[in-house]
Amino acid sequence: MTKRPLALFCCVFSLTLLLLCFVAKMAFFIAAGIVSAGIVIFAVLQKNRAKGAALALAALIFASAYFALYDNFAMGGLSKINGYSGEITVMATGYSENMGEYSSFYGKLLSAGEMGKFVVPCDVEISLNDASSHIEPGDVIIIDGDMFRPHSVYDASSAVRYYYSKGIFMKVNEKGGYEISRPQRRPVSVYPAVFAHEIKEALYLNLNEREAGFMNALLLGDKDGISGKTYDDLSRTGTAHVAAVSGMHVSFLVGFLCALFGRLAGSIISIPAILIFILIAGATPSVMRAGIMLIIALIAPYFKRAPDQLTSLSLALFIITVLNPYSAADAGLILSFSAALGMILFSGRILSAVGTRLKSENKIVGAVCRFISASVSSTLSAMIFTVPLTAIFFERISLISPIANVLGIWAISTAFSIGIVLAPLSAAFPNMGFLLCIVRPFVIYFLDLTGKLALLPFASFETNSAYLVIFVIYLYVLFILYLAKKIKDVKPYKLALSVFLIFIISVTFTVRSGKSFTNISIPSGSGGCIIAGNRNAVAVINCGYDSRKRGISDILSEIDNVRGLRKVELLILTDLDQRKSGGAEELIRSANVEELVITGVERSKAEGASEILSAAFENGTRVRYCSSEISFDIGDVGIVSVPGEDRGNVAVKSGDIVAVEVEDGPGFDAMSKYINCCDILIIDSDTAKKTETKKYIDKNPNIRAVVIKNSMFDKGDIPKIDRVINIGTYKAGDIRLAAHKQSNRRALQ
Repeated sequence: MTKRPLALFCCVFSLTLLLLCFVAKMAFFIAAGIVSAGIVIFAVLQKNRAKGAALALAALIFASAYFALYDNFAMGGLSKINGYSGEITVMATGYSENMGEYSSFYGKLLSAGEMGKFVVPCDVEISLNDASSHIEPGDVIIIDGDMFRPHSVYDASSAVRYYYSKGIFMKVNEKGGYEISRPQRRPVSVYPAVFAHEIKEALYLNLNEREAGFMNALLLGDKDGISGKTYDDLSRTGTAHVAAVSGMHVSFLVGFLCALFGRLAGSIISIPAILIFILIAGATPSVMRAGIMLIIALIAPYFKRAPDQLTSLSLALFIITVLNPYSAADAGLILSFSAALGMILFSGRILSAVGTRLKSENKIVGAVCRFISASVSSTLSAMIFTVPLTAIFFERISLISPIANVLGIWAISTAFSIGIVLAPLSAAFPNMGFLLCIVRPFVIYFLDLTGKLALLPFASFETNSAYLVIFVIYLYVLFILYLAKKIKDVKPYKLALSVFLIFIISVTFTVRSGKSFTNISIPSGSGGCIIAGNRNAVAVINCGYDSRKRGISDILSEIDNVRGLRKVELLILTDLDQRKSGGAEELIRSANVEELVITGVERSKAEGASEILSAAFENGTRVRYCSSEISFDIGDVGIVSVPGEDRGNVAVKSGDIVAVEVEDGPGFDAMSKYINCCDILIIDSDTAKKTETKKYIDKNPNIRAVVIKNSMFDKGDIPKIDRVINIGTYKAGDIRLAAHKQSNRRALQ
């Protein structure tokens, strides 16, 4: 007899939808047929579990049928307007955001000219060529543009993960102008977005940019205001979950209300408060999961039922995936579900194990011990399933995460509890905004804490470090054996000593292997950035980033990966354009850059980059200006910068790998001697469109790969070029090359 039939049905249903999001339909149905046959055989052999097997089979069949109906009928009309060009009408559901060369916002699709009969009211992402556009929720915009399904431009996996899982089923690019019609009264459906914007403005009005950006992420899940360094600090210390509204935030809200109004009144008030909070936070899958789960737990006693956490969690997942089957593929939802599942299954056991060893008869010391025990148990239990998933999704594992969470979670809960009251109050009554200064000490403490912990060598590492992965596996084995009480008689200090020794051995071998490799990488989201070096020295050529300031985080992350700590010997800027130098001042401060070289730019123009030069002066970074061809040697990295007509061209040799970045047509002639022996050629979309570019690449078979960057809107205009491995690095992912310093063995990823 199945103990939790509803939980079983909901979990199998959601897992089936997750597989359908990524697996080809034919392959899925073949696999589903095999699994179904296995379930039937199992039910026959294990008659006492036949009901559970039948329930799982029913969930699999129901999910498959539901996904097919949703994809072919609910969204089927969108396929008929895929590629439509003409008049498109949308209603904005959010504010427009300046993205540098264009603006972007989200909206509801209303009509599409003569194709209007095929329109399905769905969420769309709109891009306008006007970077200064001012769109507000509720505005109706008539656009002359192109409309397409994301999977027709990006690969299917990226379309599912970054668009469909978040409910964005179409993209609209303006090409010939737009008109805005602002109604006298906004639709009620956009009020949460307007109120969230008012809260954001109140935060930025009363706190400095660093603190306001973090509080905006903490309260609303809007990470756009977090700087690249802060985001990388959070990622390295395993505390990025505080900037993604989920179960922790909803739990803080309910706990605060119950503490303020009492358990009975607080639980009643919490239900509408949770619903409002879900809407203001953008109704993301992770916050919906937490909200639904807690609402079920709050109302269960009124139906004389004890809340079952596993059933509540599964039912929440079922409701979310029914509303949008593609949300099963949302990384935030998967991580949120996994963290909650880990806490439900293991938190009690870990708390019991830690609590028996960490206790005191003194009231104050005992309270501190209980707090530490609760923090350790919740952190470790949440990490059991999220660590391997984080390694899969983000290719990174944080070793410092338990310490960072134990030391910082109290400050986060305090800042959230105060901010969730004062931020809306400040938005409604601006004169009371000064009260927000109360949260400052807690925010400053947490950001400074994560900033210092992130600087520790090997605070986190990417999963391409085999030795450190082995160390994490060793930790998991010990942990499982401990929970299974197989090593209960082993003294704790012996376990701690073995962990320490294995860690030292893993780090030693990682450092030694890193010194025997050199790397050239082009991190996604960073415009024209190139990073070259190894554990001994690192050079960075240009460091532009996208308008969301996330590219600098990619750069810092890659430096951490190459070297194990944040340290850059040389930063070269070949242009002062935002896409080349937009993150320079932040990189100088964050990575302790020793020398800054500005090439191909007149000194008078270079001296106009006051923010970059101020950062260099504050950091003690040496500054040089070069207007002609110049060479550099940093450790095993050789760099040649050759000025072009308006921007510089660069050749980088790291070990036995050569990468060349050409910025303009004449650059091919200036860089010909380097291109003739290069492994990877980096060009932008404008250069790629020129016919001479294709001819030049075709007659140079030694070029192993071509990367085309900065090409979001014009992929279709780029001619077919052999050996292209990436178009638009910020969308398609990182490019990495690695080679032994002393051999000709090379690997391209």
